[in-house]
Parts: sequence; C-alpha cells; structure tokens
Amino acid sequence: MVQVLIVDDEPHIRFAIAIMLSKQGHTVYEAGTGGEALTALQATPTISVVICDLRLSDMDGEKVVAVIRELHPHMRILVTSVFHHRLWEAHRQGADHKLVKPFGRQEFLNALAELIKGARAYTASV
Repeated sequence: MVQVLIVDDEPHIRFAIAIMLSKQGHTVYEAGTGGEALTALQATPTISVVICDLRLSDMDGEKVVAVIRELHPHMRILVTSVFHHRLWEAHRQGADHKLVKPFGRQEFLNALAELIKGARAYTASV
C-alpha cells in the first residue's frame, strides 16, 4: 500500500476519497490548500501519490503540480477538475493522470491503480 495526499478545498470530497483509499489499505493525508499540500509533502517524504484538485483557494492547482514536479520529480500526480482545459495545462506541468469531475468511483480507482503501479515501480528501483 502507498501513502497518498489528497488536495482539495472541499472537505466532503477529501472525505469521500479518503474513505475509498483507506478501505484499500492506503495511508491518507489531506490538505485543503496548495500551501498545506506543499507543507505536508515536506513533512512526510514517504508520500508517493498526490491527488490534486486544480481549483484551490490560495494558488492554482497547476502551480502546485509544477512545484511538486520540481521538488519531487518521481512523485505520481493525479489532477481533477471540472474544467477540461485546466487538466491539459496541469498535464503539461507534469501531472501523470487527469480526471474530469464528476468522475465515477471505478474510473477513479482505475486511475489510482495506474498511479500506484508507477509509484511502486519507482520505489522498487531505488
């Protein structure tokens, strides 16, 4: 199992995702802002997957992705948004996978499985 950081300014979305991930045995951390996310990543270097909404109150999610990619080049990043064009920009900034909101449970779990597979492959090679 992996350690996952959920970044979303909507507590009910973080809660729903956290429940799904916890039931699968993953360790879950939560952040409501980009600043909280960067602090959590600094405090917990064992986090290997980030799920980040692109609409945050303190900074653009694309900026969060760019900073994470710069500081943690092997971090696996999934971005979510209702805005298709923002997902493409985040992908350009270094996100590994993108999901349009609202997304279904199985669609989310499939995307997460891809990210975890990549995170495990990197961890095993280090």
